[in-house]
Amino acid sequence: MAGPIEHVIVLMLENRSFDHLLAYSGIADLTGVDTSKTNPAKSGPPVPMSATTPDRMPSDPGHEFENVDWQIYGQAPGPAARSVLMNGFANQDWPEAMACASPALVPVLTHLAREFVVCDNWFSSMPGPTWPNRFFVHAGSSGGLANSPSSMSSMGAILWSKLGFSFENGTLFDALTRAGHGWRVYHGDHFPQVCAIDTMPSVFVATADCFRKLDELGTDLQRGDVASYTFIEPDYSILSSFANGNSQHPAGSLSAGEQLIQTVAQAVMSSEVWMSSLLIIVYDEHGGFYDQVATPITGVIPPGDAALNTAKAASPPSPPFAFDRLGVRVPAVLVSPWLEPGTVSHSVYDHASVIRTIFDIFDLPGRLTNRDGKATSLAPLLAHTARIQAPAPVPAAKAATQAGSLTENANPRYVRSLDGFARIAAQIHHALRRHQAAPDLPSHALTNEIAAAEPDLSYLESLPLTGRPEEARAYIKHVADLIAIHRQRQRAGLPP
Repeated sequence: MAGPIEHVIVLMLENRSFDHLLAYSGIADLTGVDTSKTNPAKSGPPVPMSATTPDRMPSDPGHEFENVDWQIYGQAPGPAARSVLMNGFANQDWPEAMACASPALVPVLTHLAREFVVCDNWFSSMPGPTWPNRFFVHAGSSGGLANSPSSMSSMGAILWSKLGFSFENGTLFDALTRAGHGWRVYHGDHFPQVCAIDTMPSVFVATADCFRKLDELGTDLQRGDVASYTFIEPDYSILSSFANGNSQHPAGSLSAGEQLIQTVAQAVMSSEVWMSSLLIIVYDEHGGFYDQVATPITGVIPPGDAALNTAKAASPPSPPFAFDRLGVRVPAVLVSPWLEPGTVSHSVYDHASVIRTIFDIFDLPGRLTNRDGKATSLAPLLAHTARIQAPAPVPAAKAATQAGSLTENANPRYVRSLDGFARIAAQIHHALRRHQAAPDLPSHALTNEIAAAEPDLSYLESLPLTGRPEEARAYIKHVADLIAIHRQRQRAGLPP
């Protein structure tokens, strides 16, 4: 093992750009922070940047591939070469995209960025939404997925075996397992988004130690029960369309996510593994919010793996996206005693940098894809001697505002994600039934069993076959209740 780090912990939050959260932080030496910037409006005068974003946004700016393409170039694709102008954020009827947070609204993130290391050139891995960008942190690729996944309403028996997302070269979790390193996913919602990967539902069902609820993280840290690699998924609060979650999705509260960051950071700092840990706090994509730094479009390495997931998008881009440019800049803060305090890293990173860093720290051979093979590692930022023995306490977050009337029905401009998580619930339900039929089958054999299974929707009682959100909610709750019973039996040593 290279260096002092034995535990890498990643907390990935939702849908905020670098400028949106840190442009007004007052941190010196940040690249491309000019708060006098404006964007053209749909009509009327240009919309300026301002430190006026509320704790809970009134809407959810567009961030599908087509939205982000317009935000970056300020015009639709055409035969002529386009310049990266970063001027299309407000003129598609999203003027609120120019509003940024004041440091008082995000005191926890601001404190950590000032005290440790902030990366001011960390970009989402592709110009698009949550799902493909989250896959890049797990697999160095999205397998060709360039937009949000299609809904359950388009799924029939013939497509059942294709519900999961596949990756030609596997995932970071697979690489760690092969090398004998443990990993763990903590999840705040019923099901983590990582279970959309086709190999994960069987592990979720058969190996309880790899998946734990988020509220167990603090206790595990205090007793030193920490894997080599930990990935933390917040509470998206899918059943409330994000309104009651702590992921910092615009439908929810910034302060609720700040409370989560504070809890995680303080738990790591006060634990016995503090002196051997690196905490990475990063956001999956920019969520449609303005950032002024030009998205890199030269020298970006496509993953080069098979595009196994292209057709699983609700609307694949036309022409197909080549994955040869990065997305919009997002906040990324590193916390460890082995970092030079108060540092700004100007290197260009994307989510595949997490994989490259893990491979470097734990001496894993090779790579997953061309993207993570060429990604910039965080390992060079780690010092040879500890720089911070006893960090200052993390400040408290502001109290989160209540959801009030900002619900799915109250504002049609919020993006829905229920169908994607119904897909995850369907996979887990199927894995649960297979596990119950063969409880002694190890998880890798269970994965093969599921992959080889004939499409059989009889395994999926209550599966929603329409796109109605209330059906998807009911199905997710139904499967979550079954899994809760299963977990209780596992803890009690009872058979499935």
